[in-house]
Amino acid sequence: MAAIILAMWAVFGLQSLFGLDFSKYGILPRNEKGLIGIVLAPFIHSNIEHIAYNTVAFVLIALVLALSYPRKFIWVFLVSMISTDLLVWLFARSAYHIGISGVVFALVGFMIAYGIARRSVGAIILSVVIGIVYGSFLYGVIPSAKWISWESHLFGLISGILWGIVWGVSDRRRSLKAQAQIQEQPQQSE
Repeated sequence: MAAIILAMWAVFGLQSLFGLDFSKYGILPRNEKGLIGIVLAPFIHSNIEHIAYNTVAFVLIALVLALSYPRKFIWVFLVSMISTDLLVWLFARSAYHIGISGVVFALVGFMIAYGIARRSVGAIILSVVIGIVYGSFLYGVIPSAKWISWESHLFGLISGILWGIVWGVSDRRRSLKAQAQIQEQPQQSE
């Protein structure tokens, strides 16, 4: 998580220090030049408000994810980032899309869907808490200002929900199978 935040701020620092504009390395939908943005866009931000807001939002949800599911964190981050940004490249309006907010929405969607699909009490409680804390945040999927990539928000949320369901159902099946194997083992008598 620290490496991701450091990379975001390093890119922003380079832009600010040298007067550069890296937005041309963001996602430009359905354009070959925009393919690089699938990997780079989350690390590019337009101004201090943009990166500050995204940093706080990312740290909060990433911290909850990393503490709750430490072995899943990096995989969920990478899969959410690639799938979100690929959907943006395929379906969003023709403009450069930058920032990590799409990934933030994906992580929120993942946390909510995973808990429900996993069907464990702890995971469901965590899902409800995330839903309550980030509930108003979900208005970001509605088109508003033209400089806000609501598409990244929407596709991030969709991506996160889908991955949360896939991982949650898979983990639930694995857990049920392990429980069944334990119950099938013969009891030892003394």
